[in-house]
Formats: sequence, structure tokens, C-alpha cells
Amino acid sequence: MNSLIGIQVPVVSLVDEGFEETVDRLNDLGINAIFIGTQAFDRGVQGRQVEYRPWPGHGPKEIDDHRGGAYFTQHAEYYKGTLLGPWRAPDKDVKGVDVLERLISAAKARHTKVYSFILEYTRASRSITKAGSFSRSPGFSSVARAGPSNASQTTCAPRSSR
Repeated sequence: MNSLIGIQVPVVSLVDEGFEETVDRLNDLGINAIFIGTQAFDRGVQGRQVEYRPWPGHGPKEIDDHRGGAYFTQHAEYYKGTLLGPWRAPDKDVKGVDVLERLISAAKARHTKVYSFILEYTRASRSITKAGSFSRSPGFSSVARAGPSNASQTTCAPRSSR
């Protein structure tokens, strides 16, 4: 059984460096799994350049306008009957990029696993940046108002049978 040797990679890094090229370089280092924030609002793993960190070595040498959101194609039918709706990250460097489509294709051809995670906006990031937040997503105010007494309003879309 092979060990899982993974690394988190920001979406903007894949866009800057190239999906296939990044997977190749990581494979050369022995990495066989990539953890990708497919929905993120926090500066911890997304965005490129912030005032409190050195330039990462790729992309323009300027503070980016990281807002956050989803970095994959969302399907409106899965949001039907819920309070939330699909929203894509408006960040100019990653706008329209479907990270799952591009990364899974590159990784699968190189026998590399892809693990998706959601990176929510944390207390620490609120104190050091003006990045976007989950509260900007469509329908969030309705979810925030629903609370425990209105739990029936917060139902999730039904899963398809497997």
C-alpha cells in the first residue's frame, strides 16, 4: 500500500504555473495527492499576494483582489429548494476556471489523487485582510435568519441515489 504524500495548492498557483506542469513538478518531489480549496474565502490558502507575506514567485508582483467563492462549475439544479444559490469566485485571475475539471484531468493522467475541501473565512483572516466572506454568497442572509426555530427552511438539496 502506498503512503499518501500530499500538499495544499492554491487555485491561483495552478493557474499561474499551469495545471499539468504543477502536477508534474509535485510528482517529481514524491507528492501523490493534492488538496485543493474548491470553495474558499480565507487568505490562508487562496489568493496570491497580501501585504504581510513575501511574493510567492509567480504571477504579478501586486496585491491581488481576492474575494473568494467557488472555483468550480456549480449546478443550479442542486440548489433548488434551498436558501443558497451557486456563486463563482469573481477574482480576476481565476474567474471562470473550473479547478476540478482541469486538476482532476491532469492528476488522473499522472496517477495523483485530488482531495477537495472548503476553506471558510476564519477569525484570524478577518483581522488581517479585507477578503470576501461566505456572507456574500446568494441567500446567506436567509440562512443566517433561519436559525434553529426555522430549521425546515435550511434543507439541503436531495442526494441522487447511488
